[in-house]
Amino acid sequence: MNRRTVFLLAGSLIFSVLFFGTAFFLCRDRAAGCFWAFMAVYVVTEAVFCFWYLKFLSAPLDHMILTVKKACQDEYKAQNLRTQAEVFALQSQINPHFLYNTLDTIRSYALLRDADDIAAMTESLSTLFRYSISRPGKMATLKEELDNVKNYLLIQQYRFPDKAEYMEEIEDQEILSYRMPILTIQPIVENAIHHGLEMKMGRGYVKVKAFRTESAIVLFITDNGLGMREETLERLRRRLDQQDEEEYFGAPEKKKKGSGIALLNVDKRLKFYYGNQYGLKVRSTLDVGTTVEINLPLEKKELERGTR
Repeated sequence: MNRRTVFLLAGSLIFSVLFFGTAFFLCRDRAAGCFWAFMAVYVVTEAVFCFWYLKFLSAPLDHMILTVKKACQDEYKAQNLRTQAEVFALQSQINPHFLYNTLDTIRSYALLRDADDIAAMTESLSTLFRYSISRPGKMATLKEELDNVKNYLLIQQYRFPDKAEYMEEIEDQEILSYRMPILTIQPIVENAIHHGLEMKMGRGYVKVKAFRTESAIVLFITDNGLGMREETLERLRRRLDQQDEEEYFGAPEKKKKGSGIALLNVDKRLKFYYGNQYGLKVRSTLDVGTTVEINLPLEKKELERGTR
């Protein structure tokens, strides 16, 4: 019972005492009908007060019901996301050992023929598949995520020679042991190359900067690619901010357009793991480049676990 409830009950009690006192005082020398008239007024007044009071009490109950309903909806969405991830993982795991063995065979033949570039690209591709397929839904350290990015970029270097330079800036080496959802960084780097650098004239760069604040791990993934128009950027930000499940599970025709689906996927997973205050922020300027900011909660136990 809060203070307002106590005041309301006390006021009702005082009103009842004053009302009955006034009724007895005014009706003591009159007919009984006068007293019963006062009683009728009292009953009506109390009925109105009780109706209003129950409505007042129902407000926190309604709030609690809405909170529980939202929690159930969030859990349902999280379960859908996990189910979708498991389905995709199962689809990707169809005879993965055959894929690994085939890639190893190709690498062996390449080494026998002194084709070191083919051997290196095949090894990177095999490692990339193994990383993404063999551990769906698990956590990885920042170092493992960055190593996976390097394997991806090695393959891209063979596809687009001297197209993109990769840079890292890690302010504190301890955060390399920080654990995060697998495939958090590589999809964003891939998005930067595919949408920002492939069509850019000349050489570009992708830079990953990582540091920690008092309460968070912050990653900046920056490219000097084509950037985005203001209306495109605003549309992407709205999709990141909205909670419409269709944006992530339905509307396959939208996904085919490829406008930032990798960013949406990463952002959605981070929000389910850590809460809506975390996830991605995107800044972009046309013909200048794009920066994607990743915010993750700083948990010391994650850093300590990774250093053991």
